[in-house]
Amino acid sequence: MKDLRDWLKEVDGLGQLKHVKGAQADIEIGLMTEVNGQRRGAALLFDEIPGFQKGFRVLTGSMLNAKRLALTLGYGDIDNDQQLVSRLQEKMSGFEQGAPRYPIQE
Repeated sequence: MKDLRDWLKEVDGLGQLKHVKGAQADIEIGLMTEVNGQRRGAALLFDEIPGFQKGFRVLTGSMLNAKRLALTLGYGDIDNDQQLVSRLQEKMSGFEQGAPRYPIQE
């Protein structure tokens, strides 16, 4: 993906992005974000926030599940927590195996 706009399109296409319009910044955004986080829900894109210029948006919950975190890391083929953990373990093992090739600088 090129940028956040591409990421939003991808996540929206997966049905994992909810658009919320008109939420109050002082209470509602935080409360919705907290409840959504506890439920590991969709990413929330808050728009048309009263008191803020048009076009100023807030994204929360972008990495609450394995699929969205994997997309962010460039792994579009991951669907669940176990697959993501396995892929990251493989990556870390590769780093560990390659580490001796790099001198320690003090």
